[in-house]
Amino acid sequence: VLGVRDPRWAEARIPADQSQLGAVIHGGKDLHEFARAFGFRWKRLMFETMWNWNSPAEGEYHFDPEMVRWERSIGIEGLGNFVYSPGWAVDATDAERQRVASERKHVHDLFSNRPPHLDAFRQYVREAATTFKDDVQFWELWNEPNGPLFWKGTPEQYAELLRISREVLAEVNPTAKLVAPAQGGGPEVSPWSQAVIDAGGLKDIDIWSTHSYVDSPTFDAEQMHRRIQKLKATLAASGRPDMPIWWTEGGMGGTTSMFRDGEFAGWPDPAQRPQLDPRKAFTFPKLFTVQRAEGVQRHFFYFIKPNAANYASYVSSEPTGAARFPLFAIGAWSRFIDGGTFAERLTQSGLGFAYLFDRPDAAAAMIWADLPDNETADLPVS
Repeated sequence: VLGVRDPRWAEARIPADQSQLGAVIHGGKDLHEFARAFGFRWKRLMFETMWNWNSPAEGEYHFDPEMVRWERSIGIEGLGNFVYSPGWAVDATDAERQRVASERKHVHDLFSNRPPHLDAFRQYVREAATTFKDDVQFWELWNEPNGPLFWKGTPEQYAELLRISREVLAEVNPTAKLVAPAQGGGPEVSPWSQAVIDAGGLKDIDIWSTHSYVDSPTFDAEQMHRRIQKLKATLAASGRPDMPIWWTEGGMGGTTSMFRDGEFAGWPDPAQRPQLDPRKAFTFPKLFTVQRAEGVQRHFFYFIKPNAANYASYVSSEPTGAARFPLFAIGAWSRFIDGGTFAERLTQSGLGFAYLFDRPDAAAAMIWADLPDNETADLPVS
């Protein structure tokens, strides 16, 4: 038994700013209510604030502030995204523009990863920050710019976008926080992100953001502690020892499913379907616990979306619409640990772990053991 959904989870009213749990949610209001029922209090805003999705022509913007206000009304706060160049704001040939105009609209088109014209980017940031001034207080710049799929510019060009974002936010919404560099590949500072720091970009960042996935049903807690500590050491050496850290995208490829052998419309070929492996359900609470112990403030789970063939291994729901195993484990973690203050960590030989947390209403512990057959671990928990 992995868990029974308790409707009180959605009513656990710790303030959102104390909650670690966020998600990437692609869908309508039903998907947001689904996420809220499992304890998610934050959302990484993408389509609501995305540049190329909302600006088909220079000076034209179609943001959706009403949706963001509704999300807040059910207890989900937003992390805005300044991201993806529209075709009108980049250098391109007439042939390239004709080609994109003839294709189905897509977030990742030929132009989305190109460095934008700086004046156009400045105007976009101003429009987005003004539109969402009352509802969005955190803005992330771009998505995994250390990879060419999402950004073909240089670290120095990214640092320039940071500077512009900081200047505009200071004018439009001075209390808003800038979150960056949204790097992919792991929590450690990548060579690309180090180049952003070397270009002076760190001074414009309020919160360091990273994207990292867990690709194994087993979870190495000691290794994750070391990786986060390495990031913190780099930030300290760069003059920012107290910089907050957000994990703005993270999930697990090949998440577990009960319906591998089922047949559903849009279900991928059998070889591409996720395995039934309940161990993967427990990886997320372990990861969240280590992050909490190391001071990581947010984790945005990837992701909550209607089941689709091209994302079958990542989505959180089955083809039937039922929640997959990991959400029950995440929901239980949100009910008992989220919002707690880390107090102490106990371990034995890197096999048994106990993390102790203080909450306003109770003390709580997250305990697990990854033991070979017939072995035990004794932990002095009192």
